[in-house]
Amino acid sequence: MSIKGEWIRYGDQVGYFAAPERAKASLPSVVVISEIMGVNDQIEDVTRRIAAAGYEAGQDVVIALD
Repeated sequence: MSIKGEWIRYGDQVGYFAAPERAKASLPSVVVISEIMGVNDQIEDVTRRIAAAGYEAGQDVVIALD
């Protein structure tokens, strides 16, 4: 399954979002909570792995978008 991952800006906030690239309907979502240092390579990888399991996954900015 191919995954689309991207950095999203919402106001002055920035977060990482990933979802299956060819999703045809709304998907269940998972909010990824990062460590105090913010998004790093490991958090990006966790977010992509959750998306590969069939979920939308995001860190930080998803809370503001919902």
